[in-house]
Amino acid sequence: MFRRMFWFGLGVLAGVYGTAWLKRKASELGQRLTLASVIQVVTDVSKFLIDKLLELWKKEADVTMNPSDQSHQS
Repeated sequence: MFRRMFWFGLGVLAGVYGTAWLKRKASELGQRLTLASVIQVVTDVSKFLIDKLLELWKKEADVTMNPSDQSHQS
């Protein structure tokens, strides 16, 4: 009987601690996560993706404009 009470009490303590920790983390995230920060992240990611896509497009355009002479020789 004592073992069961021990594990039950330990489970209650873990549940209370886990709930308090989760509430604290959610509160911190709520304070950090604002509309301005989300817009900033979306803007940064979109700029990065546009730059990479333009870089790939320019490389592809260079390859099609200047084909290597070795590919046409027999």
